Amino acid sequence: MLLLLLLLLLLLLLLLLLLLVDFGVISILCWRW
Repeated sequence: MLLLLLLLLLLLLLLLLLLLVDFGVISILCWRW
């Protein structure tokens, strides 16, 4: 049970990181234009 919760937390952190990276890339592209 605890292991499952830890895995879910890791997945959420990875998703947040991906979203932040996507927003960073989009903002850099918009700034370039």
